[in-house]
Amino acid sequence: MLAMRGRVGLIAALISTTASAQPAAVKTPAWAKAQVTASSTKASKTGQYDAWRAIDNSTSTHWCEGAKGSGVGESLTITFAAPTTIPDLDLSARGTAGITAVDVSLDGGEPTHVALKSKMGYLSLKKSATTLKVTIAETKAKRAADACLDLAISFTGIYVGDDKAFAAVAPATLKFISAMASCDATALADIADFPVKGGKRFATAAALAKACAKHQVAKVSGENWEGGHCGLDTPNDQIVCIGMGPDSWWRFTWKNDAWKLVSVSEKYYAE
Repeated sequence: MLAMRGRVGLIAALISTTASAQPAAVKTPAWAKAQVTASSTKASKTGQYDAWRAIDNSTSTHWCEGAKGSGVGESLTITFAAPTTIPDLDLSARGTAGITAVDVSLDGGEPTHVALKSKMGYLSLKKSATTLKVTIAETKAKRAADACLDLAISFTGIYVGDDKAFAAVAPATLKFISAMASCDATALADIADFPVKGGKRFATAAALAKACAKHQVAKVSGENWEGGHCGLDTPNDQIVCIGMGPDSWWRFTWKNDAWKLVSVSEKYYAE
């Protein structure tokens, strides 16, 4: 997972809740709907280098340009469905080209040159925009090589699926965060498709609630999701919430017109 700077928070309210409807420490989750495109893409049978891979919460996949040469001049563009506040941007160079700098522009404006030191770069934006474009400006490559990038927009949950699934993302993640904050078996039964697989297999909601109460699973909770957040995993049919533990992944799949918890990968820390 590409490291986020600071805590992961909210960019827009997608649903309304009251203090009595959820634990006081849990904030309403919000997401930004977007499309991710690229000037070129490296061919792959599995799509592992597709443009959206730059924001898929995985360091094992990333966008790779597909043009001949070092990749300089190739670009990645995120287009939001509505103007979206972008506090800051983290960038990570991947591939063999050795990207050393990129140019970042909002809504076609004057680009900002960002150096990538030790393959990492950061840009404080604190601006609202509909499009974010990242262009490869410099690489170490002297001949043809793969120029690849991972991105992270802090404070933003980005979803690239269809409208119906997108509308259900915020309510579903709020229900999950609230259920984990209280270790509520009834609430967990409502949002999960048991057995929940991965790490340790939970056959029932009661088993997951018990592990939660014993602090054997990490929680995604806290003001503005401090210590945890949810983000894109696979377009159209999956999202992933990341807990407070270093290896806590809660995965949801779009099934029968609803988001359902289906797996968790977790290091277990018993008190």
